[in-house]
Amino acid sequence: MARQFGVFTIRPDGLSGKKAEQYEASMLGMFHALDSIRSSHALLQGFRAIKREVLVFPYNGSLGTCNAYATDDWGMYRNKVSFSPGTWSRHTSCAALGSAGNFALEILVHELVHAMRFAGKTLQRRATAAQEEEIAILVTNVFSSEINRPLRWRHSGFAKLPNNDPVNFYANNLPLITNQSVI
Repeated sequence: MARQFGVFTIRPDGLSGKKAEQYEASMLGMFHALDSIRSSHALLQGFRAIKREVLVFPYNGSLGTCNAYATDDWGMYRNKVSFSPGTWSRHTSCAALGSAGNFALEILVHELVHAMRFAGKTLQRRATAAQEEEIAILVTNVFSSEINRPLRWRHSGFAKLPNNDPVNFYANNLPLITNQSVI
């Protein structure tokens, strides 16, 4: 069975019974939470404007234990997000990897940024893979600041921004922010 949240289809692929129900309920709850926070609401509005269906399904560990991903390919759902909220719950080894950007909602926002760029056909059109990760971290940091979480410094790990200084982060990312050809 699948659940719908706007353009998002939540399907518990590979899960059954209570685990499937829990996955669907967790994801619906997360999308409702994201829709109530200004920065992530704007991200969800972007999906609504593009009107591109997105499949959300459990992450299977194919890229390592502590991961999630967004992709586009052919098929009924051109945009897909593979994410499992339980992987990033408070008492897991993934949540213990660092102090910033590793909260389940932050991981989901990060992957939704990639999915939005796939849906808008801007992912890696002019940006490198490294710049795509910087864009996702930048948007996720806006979200993180709104929910009073520490800002993430880099994509390689979940280290907190030195001194949690957004001015320094902004200065380091200004070329990316002002480069209209990348975004």
